[in-house]
Amino acid sequence: LSQEGQTRYALAPQYGFLELQYNYFKGKWGTAASATTGIANVDKKLAYINSSTFSLSYRFAGINGGFSSTPIFETNNNNENVLTGNEQTIYGGPYVSFIVFKQLSLGAQYNFSKTLYDNNVYSFANINASYNNIKNGIRFMVTGSIPLQKPGAASANPIRYGYLNVTLAKRFTI
Repeated sequence: LSQEGQTRYALAPQYGFLELQYNYFKGKWGTAASATTGIANVDKKLAYINSSTFSLSYRFAGINGGFSSTPIFETNNNNENVLTGNEQTIYGGPYVSFIVFKQLSLGAQYNFSKTLYDNNVYSFANINASYNNIKNGIRFMVTGSIPLQKPGAASANPIRYGYLNVTLAKRFTI
């Protein structure tokens, strides 16, 4: 895998990635863990992206959490990307998910996170709904996140304002 894009105000380098995933289910219990690591060479320094997640579930409820570390780049006066640090975040919280009927599922989650770079604490209420009509090949999903505190102007975290994502997909058989 590889990725490149914009972080803050500078173009991030291209990263090579390694991703590992583990899932285990027994009866009504389930657990999952994943780890992703990316590496790039920026101005003769190694820049790492790390993300680790876990979840533990029983029937329709569970807890999840993780840790992420993302390099912070800024553009200097010579228009060069400079690695200035890492934004590290720990997060977690409980969740519930329900299958209302065969094609409709709903979920909610409380999420708490702390960024170690600027020492800010965030909490969010997350919602999701999914309608999947296999017969017609239609899938409709809504996900959203609502911050439970007023966003701080000093933070670099772009999701501190919350979001709503709506997806409609149609499968075509050719």
